[in-house]
Amino acid sequence: MNQASAKNIHPPRKRRKKFRRFLNRLGFLILLGGLVYIFFISDVFLVDIIIWQQIEGGGVQAESTHTPPQEIVESVDVLLSGKRWFLFSAKNYFLIPEKALKAKIEEFPSYQNISIEKKFPNAITIYYKRHDPVSVVVQSYVERNLLEPVVKEGQDLEELTIPLEDEYEEVITEQVFLLSDAGVILEKIHKDSIEPQEVVLMFYSSQVFETGDVVVEEELFQTMQTLQELFEPSIQIPIESYEVGDDFLPNEIRVVTREGWKVYFDWSTPIKEQVHLLQALLGGVLEGKKQEIQYIDLRIKDKVFYK
Repeated sequence: MNQASAKNIHPPRKRRKKFRRFLNRLGFLILLGGLVYIFFISDVFLVDIIIWQQIEGGGVQAESTHTPPQEIVESVDVLLSGKRWFLFSAKNYFLIPEKALKAKIEEFPSYQNISIEKKFPNAITIYYKRHDPVSVVVQSYVERNLLEPVVKEGQDLEELTIPLEDEYEEVITEQVFLLSDAGVILEKIHKDSIEPQEVVLMFYSSQVFETGDVVVEEELFQTMQTLQELFEPSIQIPIESYEVGDDFLPNEIRVVTREGWKVYFDWSTPIKEQVHLLQALLGGVLEGKKQEIQYIDLRIKDKVFYK
């Protein structure tokens, strides 16, 4: 009797134990899945606040008055819009790819000593030291766009006016950059951000510049600095801009004055001598005639041409 009862009772107990273990495991998996979802998949811990903080010399953190250019902000956004391990958002607070983020920002030469601080639950602060630019470069180049066929309403395709193969529309395009003391393009900026009294370098080139390109030789930089020191004190006329270009003579740099006329210099020969010659010319033959001048050419040693 007892043995028969034991045979009838024990199997249900074992089944109940197995079922409880199954429920416990299922509950654990559900809890684990819920935690994974909350912490790594849901929007609860997605970083949606990115603060850019500039660091001054000496490591002192100052209130940043500089906003990184749009191309840097966009490159960071693109990186964070990706996935970690093909599943989780790179914007997740716990999975922010800090090394990749630093490397991406350091692709822009203006930004150095990058560090990232996370602020729970959905913010990061990017600290950076900015390489101070020494000049502004305005590049002007011509884009040639192939003309498209002209389609008129109701016109058959066979009757289209198709431009010849060599028919192009030429468009003058400008882009503005900040330049380092090593002649490296640091970052692209908007033309409206140029200060009214800023002396810019106009660069007429067929090669389209990009961030990180070395575009100004050391000698040319030294020439610009020398002209900046000598020209205005000697001539009493401020410089508006410098000009260099592919179509200029080798070692040619042009100074555009704020009165509108230009001076052509050869930066392979002593600039000081050319400035003194210009000073003598304006105080002699051209005295009182500056408003009539279009340009003065000092590129050939011991010769002066003007118009």
